[in-house]
Amino acid sequence: MNAQTLQYPVGSSDRSSRGEVPDRLRWVIVTGTYAVVGGVADYTRQVATALAAAGDEVTVCAPLDHCGHSNDHNVRLAGIRRQFGVLSLRNLDQVLTSVRADRVLIQYVAQGFGWQGMNLPFCLWLFARRRRYRIWVMFHEVAVLMERRKSIRYNVFAIVTHLMALLVARSAERIFVSIPPWEPWLRPMLSGPHPMTWLPVPSNIPVIWSPTECSRIRMCYASDGEMLIGHFATYGPSVAEPLMEAFSLVLRGAPNARVLLTGNNNEAFQKQFASIHPDLAGRVWAAGPLSDTDLSYHLGACDLMVQPYPDGISTRRTSAMACLSHGIPVVTTIGQLTEPLWKDSQAVLLSPVDDPEDLARQTKWLLNDAAERSRLAAAGKALYENRFALPHTIARLRVPKGVN
Repeated sequence: MNAQTLQYPVGSSDRSSRGEVPDRLRWVIVTGTYAVVGGVADYTRQVATALAAAGDEVTVCAPLDHCGHSNDHNVRLAGIRRQFGVLSLRNLDQVLTSVRADRVLIQYVAQGFGWQGMNLPFCLWLFARRRRYRIWVMFHEVAVLMERRKSIRYNVFAIVTHLMALLVARSAERIFVSIPPWEPWLRPMLSGPHPMTWLPVPSNIPVIWSPTECSRIRMCYASDGEMLIGHFATYGPSVAEPLMEAFSLVLRGAPNARVLLTGNNNEAFQKQFASIHPDLAGRVWAAGPLSDTDLSYHLGACDLMVQPYPDGISTRRTSAMACLSHGIPVVTTIGQLTEPLWKDSQAVLLSPVDDPEDLARQTKWLLNDAAERSRLAAAGKALYENRFALPHTIARLRVPKGVN
């Protein structure tokens, strides 16, 4: 990775974070989804409301059928017809003309713009306007990796996503990436030097600390002397299988441990776990659907979090960010997308991907070491506040006009 072309997220290096506030900016943010639970939708809403709170004029363009209910103060929502088809692009032109945007910020995920992830017309539309508007692009993902063992249909899809990313990247005045590994994917698509900025994704769960509520919730799942292990995710297949094995090993080796599941699909995972390990079913609890406030309380009730990821922890994992921002020690996995800072900072406990036995071993060790849990909790929260919190994102975006 070329350190000269990838700018790292150190908030104190930005002029705006040193008190030099830019003029009021007019933003148009284009996204495939907005104001619904999870992922890019939550991230975009955070950024939009924070920019508006900083004094900017913000308009969000998203498909009407992919917008949740939103009454965000000072954020204008311009609903787009259908999934970025011809009529949608005409709507976008009308919005951009009327707003006279200083910056057009694209929240890019290929699958986010409809057409089953192959919306070349949208990318061509954007490329044709690269000299008309100051287009900034946040790459949450870049493209689908081509694989020889996959079907022809799959690899055609992968080729199209690479072409889309090329057009979008060449449309951009400035490029942001959610993780550093996206930089070598994008670099060959560009002609000449083009600085990129690493913009980690902050937590989308506000920290609402209430010792009374956290204690009350903890008593629902664990009695005095018992340890409560948490997990916050959506329980996709690539996570559910190793997580199930790791939890069974932990619970069999630590009789005083209990597990609390949060996030989407937690009840389905609990039922599956109970069917495979009926003798452990009474020690694994599903919290069910929770508001952001209740989720914050439930996270705060846990002694530690176990957060495996199939490609390793990275700065685009909002579930990991939520755990760190709440000051909870985290046991997680190291993989191909894991940035060096996770090992260097020693702010999380790392286990190899695809090794549930080691994940369980690390978890049991941490359960028995109160001092290390305390150290990890403090180190993780400090890392989040110093590198990943939302103000760093806004400082990077609100650089004064004319500053690269």
